[in-house]
Amino acid sequence: MIHHRLRLTLVRGLTLLLLTLWATSLQAAGPMEKLPLAKSSGSPAEEISRTLSQVTGIAISPLLGTAGLGAWNYINAKSGTRALLPWYSQPWFWGSGLFLVGLCALKDTSGVVLPASLKKPFDIAELFENKLSALVATGAIVPLALQTFATLHPSTSSGLTAHDSHWAAMDLSWLGNALAAPVCLVVFGAVWLVNHTIQVLILISPFGALDALLKSARTALLGSVVGTHWLSPHVGAVWAAIIAFICLLLSGWAFRLTVLGAVFGWDLITFRSRRFHPERDPLMAFSAHRVGKAPRRSYGRISRNPDGHLQFTWRAWLISQPKAEVLISEKLSVGDGLLHNDLRRSEPGGDEVLFNLPPRCNGHEEAIAAFHRFEGVQPAGAKAMLAWLGFHFGHSKATASEQP
Repeated sequence: MIHHRLRLTLVRGLTLLLLTLWATSLQAAGPMEKLPLAKSSGSPAEEISRTLSQVTGIAISPLLGTAGLGAWNYINAKSGTRALLPWYSQPWFWGSGLFLVGLCALKDTSGVVLPASLKKPFDIAELFENKLSALVATGAIVPLALQTFATLHPSTSSGLTAHDSHWAAMDLSWLGNALAAPVCLVVFGAVWLVNHTIQVLILISPFGALDALLKSARTALLGSVVGTHWLSPHVGAVWAAIIAFICLLLSGWAFRLTVLGAVFGWDLITFRSRRFHPERDPLMAFSAHRVGKAPRRSYGRISRNPDGHLQFTWRAWLISQPKAEVLISEKLSVGDGLLHNDLRRSEPGGDEVLFNLPPRCNGHEEAIAAFHRFEGVQPAGAKAMLAWLGFHFGHSKATASEQP
């Protein structure tokens, strides 16, 4: 019942947010014409190209993109008009944003040599910073979309002849505003989802060098958007459109990985494992590969159905009708990992990981195995390697059957 209410709250909240942004876009066309943003070339194609490149760049790295765009607008604006610039172009915002970007860069650079235990708390903080920055950046996306049609409106009207004077009397800018903001928000959401998965991969990765490589790849992608637009607005728009199209295709995969990052991060920073009780709370898990119709990384609940069979219940995009996939319950055990646990099946050629358990399950391995009638607990990941070393060097009581 609680989960059903949470889903209803989520759907209603997102619907209200989208309707609010859409309604705001219909009412804000007039004031946008007075904002002294980047100079308009008067060409509709160039204005749309510029907006598409800016929206894509901000979505790749919301904090860096919004702060960088704000600093660019501030520097290129006349001194007497800087007070009229939008909030993201004011020094208090873009100065603070660039400072935080610098701190993140310092963290990633030093993370190559720092132990993972010291770096992970900062990775969790950056994970939620990226989510908050994306939410804040949506406040810049709507003005960018409205600015495009506000600057195009005069040139469009002036192109009408006397024969078409009855069309000139019609103000159709509201239609452009009504369409521009939702389209830009969809592009922004898809591109941000895919690039946010880098933060999730950094969170679950034990290697600092890999973290730096992932961040460098994202920065290079942002640089390619800026560079191609600098060379030619049309080429930049084509490149931004290609990125957006690929991200739309990957949005489902990215959404599932984003949910994994949100659950893992929230469990860690709130010490969820201290409040988790296997006998009372549901066993939530992420599928490690496709399970029936459930794609990889699907989030759901593992339980016993009325017939006593183990099943995995999940929802597409977390809001659709629940679907249950029956599991083979033989030879299942809980893998005791360093960052998180998993549910695995013993096979002749080695163990097969079926589900990844969130960090709330840490420390409850034996209780989970007993309550859900699994065959036991065995070390996994880094703990498996430590158990193997301890067994062979005589510092562990592990038996041969517990070797990885």
